[in-house]
Amino acid sequence: MNEPVLEEIFVTTKQECQQAIDKANNVCDRCGGILSPIKTVDNANNPTHWTGCSHCMVFTGGVKRDIFEIAKRMVDDGYVAYHHSEGVNENSDYELIEMWRESQISGTCDVVRQVLRLQKLII
Repeated sequence: MNEPVLEEIFVTTKQECQQAIDKANNVCDRCGGILSPIKTVDNANNPTHWTGCSHCMVFTGGVKRDIFEIAKRMVDDGYVAYHHSEGVNENSDYELIEMWRESQISGTCDVVRQVLRLQKLII
């Protein structure tokens, strides 16, 4: 006997998620890449789609491109957002170095956003 196939009812459909991504026009706050809908479940175990980066394998709303570029340059110039995390050195694996760098860029994006928000308040 064939059981009926139940159609999944998504809290947020792939198309709705993509529309939100297009409207925000953000990039990944770790790698600067394109964001996309990722199928997942919410805390109530309902199927849904969340915005994320398939390259970094993270859920993120991302940031504006200019914020990412400023943060990336700050990190590449020596800024460290997360002082408590283990550092890397020239003997570290490439993958570890990239993971550390992308984590630092993401944290620095938060700093850049805060500075720009405060700038608007005083100008």
